[in-house]
Amino acid sequence: MDYREGWHNRARYTVVDAHYGDGAAIRVLTDVWRTDPQRSPNLHVIALCDHLLPGFHRMPQAEPGMTLDLLSAPLEDALAQLTARVDMFRLHDIEHAGTGFARHVARVAARDARLLAHGLTPAQVAALAAQGFV
Repeated sequence: MDYREGWHNRARYTVVDAHYGDGAAIRVLTDVWRTDPQRSPNLHVIALCDHLLPGFHRMPQAEPGMTLDLLSAPLEDALAQLTARVDMFRLHDIEHAGTGFARHVARVAARDARLLAHGLTPAQVAALAAQGFV
């Protein structure tokens, strides 16, 4: 996916990643952002990370304009706590998350939010479709 077209002409671009893992996908995203001359001046990444103590953890970044928050909570609970307007969702490695998260995705999604999903169950796809995602 080409992230660049999503953040052009925006003051802030917010991404939720359902699985931080080893951080490699987040590093790719931030490298693309960092090298794009037309980037949004502010990139906020919120990623679920299961190997931290419960709660939000702001990770200091050297790059001005870059904010990384790691959140240790089940997906549905994490999304229920968010108040951010999310421009892009990366949903992967959530096969066991159920379907309740879909209504929270719809609640925090920006008007033209993008959804990048891999490995969802048919029930999760149906729940997201019921919330207007296709």
